[in-house]
Amino acid sequence: MVILFNVTMWVCYVNSLKALSSLQATVTNFAINFISSGLAGFFLFAEAISLQWFAGALLIVIGVLVLSKSSNEKKVSTD
Repeated sequence: MVILFNVTMWVCYVNSLKALSSLQATVTNFAINFISSGLAGFFLFAEAISLQWFAGALLIVIGVLVLSKSSNEKKVSTD
């Protein structure tokens, strides 16, 4: 399963590199890996997820959204 999930992650990452800048693709990939790992641990292994984890996940998502929005605005203004 580890190999399957890693191959899936790399395929998604390579496809996102085609549509996004390398910075956006890398940060988005990190955010999705972090959140999916935490949720998989919670649902598959009954691990406890603290309020700090949710706060960190929220900050990561907000950072990805800010990065995505600022990159899109910069792209529109340069065109």
